[in-house]
Amino acid sequence: MFAVIVVGVMQNTLEEQFFKRAQITSNLFATSIANAVLATDIASLESFVDEVMQNEGLLYARVKDTSITLAERAKSPDFLARAFIADTNLSEVEDNVFDTFAVVKVGEDSYGQVEIGISTDLLGSTISLIQLKVIMIGVGEIIFSALVSFLLGTFLVRRLIDLQHGSEQVAEGDFGFKIPDEGQDELAQTAKAFNDMSSKVHALILELRETNGDLEQQRHVAEQARDRAVSSSQAKSNFLNIISHELRTPTQGLKGPFEELSKQFVEFNGLRQLADLKPALPEEHREALQSAMMDLEDEVVEVASGGLRAANHLLALINEILEFAQMDAGKLSINLEAVKINNIVQSAVEIVKSSVQDKDLTLHVDIPNNILVWADPFRLTQILINLLGNAVKFTNKGSITLVVQDEGAQIHFIISDTGCGIPTDKFEAIFNAFEQIDSTMSRQAGGTGLGLPLTAGLIQGHGGKIWVESTVDVGSQFHFMMPANAEIFNASNVQLGSVTSTRIET
Repeated sequence: MFAVIVVGVMQNTLEEQFFKRAQITSNLFATSIANAVLATDIASLESFVDEVMQNEGLLYARVKDTSITLAERAKSPDFLARAFIADTNLSEVEDNVFDTFAVVKVGEDSYGQVEIGISTDLLGSTISLIQLKVIMIGVGEIIFSALVSFLLGTFLVRRLIDLQHGSEQVAEGDFGFKIPDEGQDELAQTAKAFNDMSSKVHALILELRETNGDLEQQRHVAEQARDRAVSSSQAKSNFLNIISHELRTPTQGLKGPFEELSKQFVEFNGLRQLADLKPALPEEHREALQSAMMDLEDEVVEVASGGLRAANHLLALINEILEFAQMDAGKLSINLEAVKINNIVQSAVEIVKSSVQDKDLTLHVDIPNNILVWADPFRLTQILINLLGNAVKFTNKGSITLVVQDEGAQIHFIISDTGCGIPTDKFEAIFNAFEQIDSTMSRQAGGTGLGLPLTAGLIQGHGGKIWVESTVDVGSQFHFMMPANAEIFNASNVQLGSVTSTRIET
């Protein structure tokens, strides 16, 4: 950089001096021959030209009036054969000849011009010589600096080598290793600090080894506790599975007779027919018997219907306990595929439609056509039935709405109702198993206490999420999202049709 800067500055200076010399020479030449040009004194002009040619580096000189050349000389005829083109700066010179001119004036009138060519070889050689000298000086400085650095480094690095050796010893486990720390300079102070650090590290390592022994013992105790917790969780899951399977068989056996009993009493008019078969009885006894049989029939039908409801509820509870246990153990099967939402929603609506018609309710469904979701068809139907059934259960009048929105990478489901609503502080609790909310939001209303927890687990198993918005005595909105998984759709060449809107009202 030193050489480049110095040579650049000196080259600019030399070029400026060269340019000034060329201008001065041509102007002096033009001033000297002005009278000879005016008098057209060829002999004097040739004498002036010969005298000018004595200047070092001048290659040719020429005197011209307004139309012809009056006198010219050159070191070589080739210079006179060239067409004259004046140069304005040295960077444009390609033939090593700087061509310049000056106008011959007398007063304010011009009577011709002089043209000269100056060699640039001397300037180039001068610049090259300066460049070589500067580079030599720079190289000498580098060599001198390297020598001084080597001598100084040899003196200083000796302490650094000691520090390096000490660091290697400590890295290999020789804690407490000492290095020479004589002197009062900065490196000696560093060596003393290293020795102090080494002593403290040695003491710390001994303390850590003792502490590590205690931690290892605590880790062993924690692992035993974890193993017991895992065993307890597995035992709980196995217990729930066993209880569910054991309760399923007798409950199904209970359900069948109650169904048949209720059916028979309705179809054959129950004990009323038995009363008609006793014509021989006196009138007062026959009426009393028939009245007693009618009362008995009503009571048996009520008992049978209540037993049937209880059996259905118990069977639903057992089924949900079984699925909840499988989900808790990570064994609940979810078979994902690209599913058309229209078909799933239609199936769910058909199942809950009868419950809606039993109340003063209107069910609205608004979904786009031909959109797909990455889901298990059976589980998605189960999710929608649970949420729609939950809305029907806690809504006595008004409307229930199911809206599906295509949000690109996610499919957004919204189930709204005009029911009793949920307190804000219970938004999280409703997703806990067997959670008691209040008298209006409890299993006394016909729920099992597992519907929402099971639904939340199924949605999470699909890679989705669920949340609720609600106002007491106004209604609730259950939202859940599921991935559309467009990459898998594209890889499977699934064709997504044009999206339109379909509204189903029940």
